[in-house]
Amino acid sequence: MSAEQVEAAIEAMPVKERRKFARWFDAHRHELIDAADDFALTGEQRAELLSRKKAFLADPSIAEPWAGTPEKIRQHLHARRAKKTSTSRR
Repeated sequence: MSAEQVEAAIEAMPVKERRKFARWFDAHRHELIDAADDFALTGEQRAELLSRKKAFLADPSIAEPWAGTPEKIRQHLHARRAKKTSTSRR
């Protein structure tokens, strides 16, 4: 079955079944990612992710919502570049 066929089959499912599939996919995501060479994590990266997951599960209030995060990242990078540029001009 091709990816396009799977996509069409998922889109044809009732919403309740798609939600069930989404939960299944999320639970098995690591198997798919670990199997793909493009997404291979180092042991250090895997340990960091597991540590962050453990911290979040212990205290979900530490999480920040995604809304606005890309803009915050852009602002942070812009400030770092500006600082680096001003430092290198001295």
